[in-house]
Amino acid sequence: MGWTASALCAVAVFTAPGVDANDTPVEGHRYEVTIDADLDSATIEVTFDHDVRYLYAGSRAAIANLESAIGCSGATIERRGWRLVVAGESCMTYRSRLPDRDSRRRVAIPDDVRWTTSDQWLWKPRRTRELNVGFSMPDGLEVSVPWQRTADGFRIPRIGSSGSAVTLFGDLSKIRIPIGDTAVRLTGAGVDMTEVEPWIRRAVTDVALVYGRFPVPEPQVVVLPARSSGRSSHGVYFGHVIRDEGTAIQFYIDPSKTTAEMNTDWTAAHEFSHLMLPYTTRWVSEGFASYYQNVLLARRGEYSETEVWRRLTNSFAKAGAIRNPPKLANLGDRPFWEMRMLIYWSGAALALMADVELRSRPGGVASLDDLLDGLQRCCLPARTSWSGAMLFERFDEIDDSDVMTSLFERFLASDGMPADVDDLLGRLGVRRSAGQVWFDESAPLAGIGRTIMAKR
Repeated sequence: MGWTASALCAVAVFTAPGVDANDTPVEGHRYEVTIDADLDSATIEVTFDHDVRYLYAGSRAAIANLESAIGCSGATIERRGWRLVVAGESCMTYRSRLPDRDSRRRVAIPDDVRWTTSDQWLWKPRRTRELNVGFSMPDGLEVSVPWQRTADGFRIPRIGSSGSAVTLFGDLSKIRIPIGDTAVRLTGAGVDMTEVEPWIRRAVTDVALVYGRFPVPEPQVVVLPARSSGRSSHGVYFGHVIRDEGTAIQFYIDPSKTTAEMNTDWTAAHEFSHLMLPYTTRWVSEGFASYYQNVLLARRGEYSETEVWRRLTNSFAKAGAIRNPPKLANLGDRPFWEMRMLIYWSGAALALMADVELRSRPGGVASLDDLLDGLQRCCLPARTSWSGAMLFERFDEIDDSDVMTSLFERFLASDGMPADVDDLLGRLGVRRSAGQVWFDESAPLAGIGRTIMAKR
């Protein structure tokens, strides 16, 4: 792979914003954001590098939060619905309230931290090049955003437009975790970072070891305490990825849990595995992440091989038991919670079948790991979302074959879980009865199953 786990990850304190490899100031509109000491409001000074007619609100909250807007000329900026009329101004200043402290009731945000999203306070041109943003924070307080770091702040790329990733202001714990030639930017609030950091470091290392490097540069990783009446068995309640104006991964945890307890949970492996694909058809995206959440914990040694196959076969069986399932091509037409098991585990079956197909033939790309390696080299991070067909066509370009598109088309035509999943498990030597799993070492593909799950 070219990297060992120890070489992939070392820990350094992150003191953003600061200079990194992306240290050349860039052209574009400039925003200077000053956060009030009480974290209740922000003053935003905007300098335009070319004529702009309107700035647009990203949400109804931005309209409600707007307190005032004045142009460089001293004239009051008129608001027309979702627009601020800035034509004729080379710069302007506006003030915006930040969301109420109790607006996130499922998250136990500390009093000295403000949770928001940029669509609640950042007014932007509709069509623009990258925006450049600097922050002035009260003494001792910091900011965490998903945007690209620059020499003098951050750059908002053109990818994405909703501004729905978390922005945090306040007394934050921040650690930069190098991972090969990139890093993850870890931010915590109300959690013990001595327990959180090793858990995140282990998960990003697992993903980087799939093909020797982490799939995307400098993602924002936010870990916050969940507000819950009960405790989770492993400590992780929920996680999700947002690829909008950058890459952000958010986790909500039981802050009383330890690193060892969180390491047994699959959530971090699942969410970081999403980054090996672009945004794509949901059942494909969730399925590949569900497949790798099990494979990675086996390779780490957290799950035994038997435990992985037990989890996979049980999940495949539950997905196959859904009554009157649609064709997978039409899976998005049905309510998510009704089709949840099929969404996650039909895609995982697709990933397993692709992996076994690649590993069991002579020539070509040797595994799903290697196929994802090729995808990262050509196409990640992706600037747009991809259809499932686009993804599998690119897989075949990387493999110089039609193996992946043929497999994908077969899945699309299936009513629910494809019937040949059980046959594949049999050829891998997986036997299941009364909830128990055992292995037939004489099965024709038994060696491939062991290789997929082998420790790294």
